[in-house]
Amino acid sequence: MDRATGRGYDLYQATHATGESWDCTVCATTDLSGTGVRPPEGGPTPWYESHGARACGFPLAAGLVRVEEIRAGHIDHALVLGDHCASISAGLGFEAVSATLE
Repeated sequence: MDRATGRGYDLYQATHATGESWDCTVCATTDLSGTGVRPPEGGPTPWYESHGARACGFPLAAGLVRVEEIRAGHIDHALVLGDHCASISAGLGFEAVSATLE
């Protein structure tokens, strides 16, 4: 997380190269002040500026519960949940039909 620029960085298959250098298969960034919802394909924002390293596309920081939220007693955002048993090949899938709970 880079609070100075307001960007989060997700790395997939990251390995430490030399010194301060890292190599990875995917490096995606997200706007930490954004909605967390990936913009539509073909839109003005490139995928790597709004996509996470998870296969579903959500950033690794998406859905994290922060200490401040626990102290406040409420979470005002969606949660991203992973389930190692869920598999598209097994016929299981989950859909988000809305970014809001309407």
